[in-house]
Amino acid sequence: MIPRIANARRALLRKSAVVIPKPAEQQPSTIQKQGVWVYTGALPPEFDVVRAIREDREERIVKLAGL
Repeated sequence: MIPRIANARRALLRKSAVVIPKPAEQQPSTIQKQGVWVYTGALPPEFDVVRAIREDREERIVKLAGL
């Protein structure tokens, strides 16, 4: 950028009272690793991983058993 334009732009930004937030870089919440879809987002603090695994395991057993 030409120095004169850069200086004018900085001066304009200093005078401006409006703040325009830049959007954060978005990343996908799920990605594929070795053929398996993996959730990469943040879990809620109350989420119990062990309980979720047990419930999923029980659901699959019931489904496979035909109950």
